[in-house]
Amino acid sequence: MIYVDAFGEVSPCVFTPMSFGNIRTRPVRIIYDEMRRLFPSAGSCFMNRNHALLWRHGGGELPMEREKALGMMKEVKFGPPSVFQRIYHD
Repeated sequence: MIYVDAFGEVSPCVFTPMSFGNIRTRPVRIIYDEMRRLFPSAGSCFMNRNHALLWRHGGGELPMEREKALGMMKEVKFGPPSVFQRIYHD
């Protein structure tokens, strides 16, 4: 999944207020490829599991800027991929 907001910020989901880049400054394909490497699709909601981590790293700034998002991703633990992702990517 990919979400591009009205300002060009790219995130993995409409409910995940963090940016992996802006389509006005970087090609969407590059942003998407980087985001997929860092943000695999788990079988449960990222925000439900990681809202405190996002708040701690972002300090209330929403959407969280790219550099803070990349730093936060070093601490995130993902579960197994969703059923859709297993079917789609196999």
